[in-house]
Amino acid sequence: METLLAKISLFFSLILGSLGSAYIGLDTTSLNFDFRTGDSEPVYWLAVTNRGPQKARFSLTDDADWITVYRETQPGVTAAEINQTGTIAFVVEIHPRQLADGSHRGRVTIKAFNPLGYEEELDSREVSVTLNKNLPIPALTTLPAATLALPPTPSLLLPEISLTPKILAPPKVKSVPSATPTVRESPVPFKAISTKTPASKTSPILQREAIFQTIIHFFRNLFF
Repeated sequence: METLLAKISLFFSLILGSLGSAYIGLDTTSLNFDFRTGDSEPVYWLAVTNRGPQKARFSLTDDADWITVYRETQPGVTAAEINQTGTIAFVVEIHPRQLADGSHRGRVTIKAFNPLGYEEELDSREVSVTLNKNLPIPALTTLPAATLALPPTPSLLLPEISLTPKILAPPKVKSVPSATPTVRESPVPFKAISTKTPASKTSPILQREAIFQTIIHFFRNLFF
């Protein structure tokens, strides 16, 4: 009885989900690859999330022979059942070596189906894939350099410097007159003047008085 009710509930949920619920959630809806000869082949891990009201089966396909899609860690497997709010990664490989140079476009289609096996499609979305192989690198546009008008630089007039040494003549020494006085001859003949003092003449009377005074002075000093 419980099994029957579960199936009935699932049946009605699928009907309600098919009326407008979105099941597929993607981390991107556009892939762009730039490839140059010698590079490694590009790879991208596409995350697919179940946003529906119940479990669903998800299947991925591509429309180009240079695109390969499979479930992560399971090459060759392109479908998986994902529980509600669950996420599974699918690998998107690009094989550009077989392509000519230029820009190439493809797409990966993701579909959600009824898990009971009725092949009822519940949702569908696409991811665009662009591959640019050996495209020329656009040349950088060179902007004209701004010209700054600078004021003229004033010229400095420097005196010319001669590197040849000049020999200077020794300074002239002016003769200085001798300080020795010139002795001029006197027109008048020089007469020697005698400095001899004439002997003083003393009278005999004065001589006796002087002797007498000396004797008196002697006796006074002797007795008094």
